[in-house]
Amino acid sequence: MKHLSTLLLLLSSCIVSAQDTTFFNEEWDTTQTFSQCSYYNILERSAIDSNAASVKTFFKSGQIKIEETYSNYTKKKKHGNEKHWQENGQLRKEINYKLGLLHGSLTTYWHSGVLKRKEEYNEGKFVSGNCYSTTGNDTTFYNYEIMPEFPDGIESMIEFINENIKYPKKSRRKGIEGRVVVSFVVNRYGNISNPTILKGVNTEINEEALRVVNLFPTWKPGIQDGENVSVQFNLPFLFQLR
Repeated sequence: MKHLSTLLLLLSSCIVSAQDTTFFNEEWDTTQTFSQCSYYNILERSAIDSNAASVKTFFKSGQIKIEETYSNYTKKKKHGNEKHWQENGQLRKEINYKLGLLHGSLTTYWHSGVLKRKEEYNEGKFVSGNCYSTTGNDTTFYNYEIMPEFPDGIESMIEFINENIKYPKKSRRKGIEGRVVVSFVVNRYGNISNPTILKGVNTEINEEALRVVNLFPTWKPGIQDGENVSVQFNLPFLFQLR
């Protein structure tokens, strides 16, 4: 038994994974220090599977806010049970995923703890669902999630980009082409924040893609369970000479 205990201890020490802590303000923009933050999360990567990870997000008070797991953190594929809490410790929502898709039950609660929504999914496909009022009575069903939208839709966004983007002169002369992917957040007011390069070509082209994103007007914010929320977007820009 002593040998088994020693072996288990050794195995446990072998699978301890690296942790990263990130601080966020109220709008989920990253901050540099704990003193500036409203929330912080701790990312723990699996030492067994380099793609897998778990993330725990906390209120500044230390109360847990979100607990989630990923089968592939880079691609943001959630897997397993995810829970959200209010700062007073009351459960706010519980969602189940399978390899990045909603699978199983999705349950949310009003701030009072009364059931707000109950849905069932099968590998990303909606099966059934009901919404409830603050008093627990059936009410009109509405979608759990509505993505942010550029004013007048995606065609207007493409038109806006085409009107504003300029092929950088040095890259044009050198015949440099490629695809840039810009990541940014549409906050709950529809404003763009934290534009960063996920995949770049060169400094000049990357900066042009960022410049255009920073010109974007206010979007229609994303909605989750009837409330405006911040949503991260990844947007590709193709720089191609004709």
